[in-house]
Amino acid sequence: MRRLLPLPLTAFERYMLADDRPTHPMAFQIRLIFSGPLLPEALAQAVAVAAERHPLLRAHLSADARGRPIWIAAEAQPLFDAAPWGIPWRLPQGRHIDLRKECGVRVWARYNNSQAELRLVFHHACCDGIGAYQFVEDLLAAYHHACTAQAEPRLRPLEPERLAARGKFGLNAWRLLARLPAEAWALVVGSATFFLLRPAPLALPAPQPQAVQGGATADSEADQLDCLTDMPAHTFEP
Repeated sequence: MRRLLPLPLTAFERYMLADDRPTHPMAFQIRLIFSGPLLPEALAQAVAVAAERHPLLRAHLSADARGRPIWIAAEAQPLFDAAPWGIPWRLPQGRHIDLRKECGVRVWARYNNSQAELRLVFHHACCDGIGAYQFVEDLLAAYHHACTAQAEPRLRPLEPERLAARGKFGLNAWRLLARLPAEAWALVVGSATFFLLRPAPLALPAPQPQAVQGGATADSEADQLDCLTDMPAHTFEP
């Protein structure tokens, strides 16, 4: 990964970073529920293996000599919190993921003798939904390896060197010139549509406390995590 980084941010990554707020993090969550016991030590190893295969989820945010944002290699591991069922879901750094100081993925686990629940939070500047599910695939494969006597985990081949070209979409100067007439026509039609059918402004509602189970409000970091991840879960049977 150190040979790959540093890398400049793409336009989409910069957009996701610009839209990131401590009060409204640019992050998304995946929730997984499993039947059967969980081995927290094996899961910790699996998180490290999966993170090592996804450079942008391990990278930190910095700036080059001209002040432009770049991804740099970091030694830090993703936040990992595994505890028995009933221990509150903890947010030691708060809801917001500060990419200057921590990795772009967080992993929580709660377990007992019969079931386990995983909650993963990803910063959207580091990966999209497809990348997140690739991380989950690596996590589960590495966990299976850590729990069995397999010599090597069966992991899908990756091409991390392609990240260097992730902001290039095959558009060169000639293709750009060929698209100019269509783009100019789309600009004329789009401008006419905008000014003729200008939408009426909407008043933003006042922020309200987020409700959680039992009628309580999400005024603690643990409650906020419950609200963030209050979604249908992927359930797995052994």
